[in-house]
Formats: sequence, C-alpha cells, structure tokens
Amino acid sequence: MDKFEMYVEIRGMLNQKYSISTIARKLNISRNTVYKYIRKSPEEMAEWTASTMTRMFMAE
Repeated sequence: MDKFEMYVEIRGMLNQKYSISTIARKLNISRNTVYKYIRKSPEEMAEWTASTMTRMFMAE
C-alpha cells in the first residue's frame, strides 16, 4: 500500500469513528504515523508523496 492509499484508508477509518489506536493496529503502523497522516490535508499529502517519489528515483 503506498502512502496516499494509506492516507485515504486512515481518513475513511476516522470517518467511521475508529480510534487512533485501532487504526494503527489494523494497518500495522504506529500511532505517531497515524497522527502524522491526519495532520495533513489531501493537497499536502499529495505534495509530500510526490516529493518522496522524487527522492526514491534520484537514489536509484
């Protein structure tokens, strides 16, 4: 699952009233990661994932 897909999944689970701990457990990520993702708007998230993709390709 890529970062933006995870963001969408987290947002969906929040809309369904899942707790942060439950989301982290179900997605096998830390609660800190959940908090990091929910602080970002969709636009910020898209920009952030694009920047990480650029870094990944530059490293190869």
